[in-house]
Amino acid sequence: MVTQDPSEHQPDRRSSERRQADKAAREYTERYGALFDSLDCVYLFDFDERFLDANLAALELVGYEREEIPTLSFSSLLDDDQLAKASGVLAELKETGAQKTPTEFRLRRKTGEYVDVEAKASVIFREGQPYAVLGVAHDITERRRAEEALARQNDILLKLNRFSVELSLLPSEENLEAFIARRLKEISGAEVAIFSEYDPVKRTTTVKQVEMESELLDRLVGLLGRQLNKIHAFVSDEMYQEMTTDVVGVKRTLHDASFGAISRTAGSAVQAFLKVDRFIGIAYLIGGKLYGTSLLAMGSGKPDPPKTILESFSSLAAVSLRRKQAEEALRESQELFALLMRYSPVYTYVKDVTPAESRVVQASHNFHEMIGIPGEDMVGKTMAQLFPADLAAKMSADDWAVVSKGKVRELEEELDGRSYTTIKFPLVQGDQKLLAGFTIDITERKHAEKALQESQKRFQGLIETTSDFVWEIDADGVYTYCSPHVMELWGYKPQDMIGRSLFDQMLPEDKEHASAMFRAMSESPSSFRGMETSGWDNAGRLIVLETSGVPFFDSEGKLSGYRGISRDITEHMQADEALRQAKEYAE
Repeated sequence: MVTQDPSEHQPDRRSSERRQADKAAREYTERYGALFDSLDCVYLFDFDERFLDANLAALELVGYEREEIPTLSFSSLLDDDQLAKASGVLAELKETGAQKTPTEFRLRRKTGEYVDVEAKASVIFREGQPYAVLGVAHDITERRRAEEALARQNDILLKLNRFSVELSLLPSEENLEAFIARRLKEISGAEVAIFSEYDPVKRTTTVKQVEMESELLDRLVGLLGRQLNKIHAFVSDEMYQEMTTDVVGVKRTLHDASFGAISRTAGSAVQAFLKVDRFIGIAYLIGGKLYGTSLLAMGSGKPDPPKTILESFSSLAAVSLRRKQAEEALRESQELFALLMRYSPVYTYVKDVTPAESRVVQASHNFHEMIGIPGEDMVGKTMAQLFPADLAAKMSADDWAVVSKGKVRELEEELDGRSYTTIKFPLVQGDQKLLAGFTIDITERKHAEKALQESQKRFQGLIETTSDFVWEIDADGVYTYCSPHVMELWGYKPQDMIGRSLFDQMLPEDKEHASAMFRAMSESPSSFRGMETSGWDNAGRLIVLETSGVPFFDSEGKLSGYRGISRDITEHMQADEALRQAKEYAE
């Protein structure tokens, strides 16, 4: 029997063992390699921070290929401000072998972009000796952005709340528009914040306040070619509708954001200089009424503030702007009223009226001319304290009648030999019953009226006693006045002559000549004297008149008519005719 040497079979056994080991290694690699690549981000680096390996997720995170791993170190992915943190982590690993808590890093990708990770590492050993560092990282970029956005929003909300409180406490002398622009720039993070006032009459916006770095302002003015407060933008109906519909809007160019007030060329130069790529417009509205606008120049890459925050800011600012406008209008009104009280040429007053008394609330300064007391010193005093008892009682009764009945009353009063006319009317202010009035000194007018009446009486007496016919005609030659002597002259009553033409009584041959003459005088008005005309009176008697007259005009210089005197010269003409015939007979 041949015995086989066992050593002859050893190569086969070793080959089999090697095949089994290779198979086990492949199975291990397949099993744990798949696990390695399925994890979040796994990486391996030595104690010199050189990367030894990384899974696919880690490579995709930083943007490198697997063959580039040997060229990378952990510090090559970090900015300088992250290096100290990385050194601290490595020192902890060398001392303890593992991190107790994860560390956040901001890694720089191959493209230059940044990602935020949360990493935790531990030391791995080979044959009992520290070999390398194994780390696991989670991409927290989105979480970090959300946290930063939330932090920004919380910061903005705090600033908005502070803005609300500061608005309520802002002194009236403070520049509200400058304060709004300053706080808006802080809240929005804009490069420039502008406040413009709106003029509803001219329908324009005008830059009133610019908030930006002072050293840049001069350069900005140079690019625009004019001072910013000289920029006026006309607001069309379409633009107004746009602003009042959407309180917050975004425009890509300064030309569009300024409603065309800034040219495209200048606008592009400004955007390039400021490094801004968009503009946020804000309208300050209440009830559809515009109180002003703001414009934010936003830097490229900077996030926009939340629209809801800007809308809230707009609402808060609009309330303060409306209040300021109301206060300014009230102040102007009070100043005008004070000027009226100071310089009014008529006596002006406001009283608080009850059934028992009337007390002065306001009075014009010129009352010192009437009663020796200036209006400002009359405030708070009753009528009994200012006027004689009888007149004061009458005034108080008249005042209550006006207030209680709610009707305007006009009356005349006498004081110290002077005459006054007064108009009183009621005012209602809440539950308070007030009375306002104007009093005019009409003493001189009364004297003039009396003198005129006396003069008219004298003139009328003269007209009625004269033997001549005094008349007045309008521009058409129609009688508007006839003195009583017309009865003796024509046999008609004065009232019967009113409305009749002065040509009605003339002979036909005189009428044509007189009409032509009257037309000429109408075109070129002038006085005339000694015009002779003939006509038939009411009894059929032929009479001859000698007439003189002068034109009169209205306030605009237009001819109103003529006034004059006509005298009966019939007997005189008859005597002249008889004398002429006698001379002819004698000859």
